[in-house]
Parts: sequence; C-alpha cells; structure tokens
Amino acid sequence: MGRSGTSALARILSLLGAALPANLMGAGVGNEAGHWEPARLVHLHDQLLAEAHSAWDDWEQLDLGKLPPQRRKFYKSEIRRVIEEEYADAPLIVLKDPRVTRFVPFYREILDDMGLKILSVLAFRNPLEVAASLAARNKMPAADAVLLWLSHTLAAERDSRDFPRVVVEYDSLLAEGSDAVARWAELLGLTWPVSLTSAAPEINASLRVELRHHSFKRAELHANPLTALSVALTYSAMQDLSRNIRDKSALGTLDRLAAEFDRATADPARTVPLLLEDELLTRVDAEAKMRGLDAQVAECTTSHTYLVSRLLNLASRMRGDRPPLSSPNGMLVHHWSQVQTERIRQS
Repeated sequence: MGRSGTSALARILSLLGAALPANLMGAGVGNEAGHWEPARLVHLHDQLLAEAHSAWDDWEQLDLGKLPPQRRKFYKSEIRRVIEEEYADAPLIVLKDPRVTRFVPFYREILDDMGLKILSVLAFRNPLEVAASLAARNKMPAADAVLLWLSHTLAAERDSRDFPRVVVEYDSLLAEGSDAVARWAELLGLTWPVSLTSAAPEINASLRVELRHHSFKRAELHANPLTALSVALTYSAMQDLSRNIRDKSALGTLDRLAAEFDRATADPARTVPLLLEDELLTRVDAEAKMRGLDAQVAECTTSHTYLVSRLLNLASRMRGDRPPLSSPNGMLVHHWSQVQTERIRQS
C-alpha cells in the first residue's frame, strides 16, 4: 500500500545495489525525498487500470481477465518493453509501484516470460497514518482510505507467498534504520551488490524522521470504529509476519480475512465504508441513516422554532405588547433556531 514507506524501501534497495529505472518519477507533495518509481511504467499502469474501469485509488476487486485477449497481450508486451528499456541488463533491479499490488499474477506472467526471478519486499504501516496521509494529499475520506489499505495489504500478502520475501513495518524501519535490513539478504536468498556496512550511512541518512507527517499508536486502531476489527486484525497479523515470515497463525488469519473481504466486495455495485466483524455496513445503509438523522434534525428545528416563537409571544403578552415576528424578537427566533440547529448537528 502506498504512503507506507514504499519509497523509502525502494531507495534502500537501490543503495544496496539494485538498479533503479532510467526515468524516475520526481519528488512531489507529501513525498519530498522522491518516489523512486519508474515514471513510464506508472503511466502504463494507470492506462491499464483505466481500461479495466479502475484506478489507483479503487479498492474493489480487479479482474484483468475481462480485458479482451488482444489488450492483455498488448499490455504484457508494453510492460516488458518498458522494463527492458528502463533497466537494460542490470542483474538486480528494484521495481516499485503500489499499483502493481492489484495485479501481481498478471505481472508474474510477464516477469516469468522474461526469465526474471521475483523477490518481494512488502511495506506496511498503521492504516490510520495511511488514511491521514491520503486525506492530506488527496482529500480522501477515511473510510475509503482504510478500505484501500485493507485491499492492498491483503492482496500484497496473498499474492507474494510463493516468492522469497520480507515484510517490513514502517515504524520498525524508522526506529532501527540499517539494522532493520540485516536479515533481508538471508530471507531473500541473495548477496547485495553493495555491502550493508558500506550502504548503512546513506540508508540511515535517507530515513529522515521529519518526513513522517502522521503518527498514531496501535491502541488507536482498536478505539476507532473504522479499524477496530478486520483492519486491526490484518495489521496485527502483518506485524507477526514481519517477525516470523512463516507464522502459520498469522497466515491463517490473513487467509480468512482475505476470503471475507473478497466475498464482501464481489458485487461491484456495493460500496463498503466500514468493515465490522463478520458483516459489512454498506454506504447505502449509512447514507439512509444520515438522511433519517437529517430529517430528525429538521423536525426538531421546526418544533423548536415554533416553541420559541410561542414563548416569545407569551412573554410579549405578559408585558402588554405584541411585536410581530418581523421585529427584533422575530430575528431572535431565527438566530436562536440556527444556534440550536448547529448544536443538534454537532451532537
């Protein structure tokens, strides 16, 4: 999932000797240190997703099998051509784009045909931090951001199990620096072109804590209704995998959660803002409840305005005057009604 330290990971791998693409996507808002992504491939991935009626911020299921065979063949050919041109004959490359998470099986066919061995380095981060980052950069609602995190995290874990892999928690990477990289070579089954000892100073310099703009504690996941159940369980299981890549309990939990998520999102007509234990609250239901609450607020406002006007009229009679509602007292009724309406909405 993007906003999870993927750029930092790509930079670290490049410092250890993995080749970066010739044409890099530059730095941007919220990513001041650079994306370290292949600009041409990102453009091609966006084109592929659009043709499949999807986008980078879509958390629903993606089925590239629905594309006509000739279009699938076109994208396979184009992706292969761009990889060959961007990386030339480098023996070890780093290809980073969170979009690929959603079509790993498709990419696997391409890379297998190219004779490339796939190694997977997965980053994960507290989903509340990811949501806050997406809200700041893209104005994305928290519910959509959390679902995006969940769909990417579950897909990335599920579709990379056959590869030698490392699971890296963003918090641990920032806290431990180059020490967090020590076991990667063993888990991935390779020898770095640049030794960790030589690369460590630049690795540590690249992990700048001041570039982290959002921070949440793990306990806040359980306190927030958006993340209290399925999302928190996914995060916990990923933490277990980061400590033991073969943790059977964590893998079983992720299998169950992925199956539940797939069942819930099988119908593209459904939208799901909240994941609750075994069932999902649809946006349709949420919006219906909001409309009901708005109607109640309107009803209360009308009743309140009427009662206040009655009280003011009674007070006027007791004083012996009967000002019309267009007088300052009438303006008071309107103002007081507005104040109370706002209080009711906030409540």
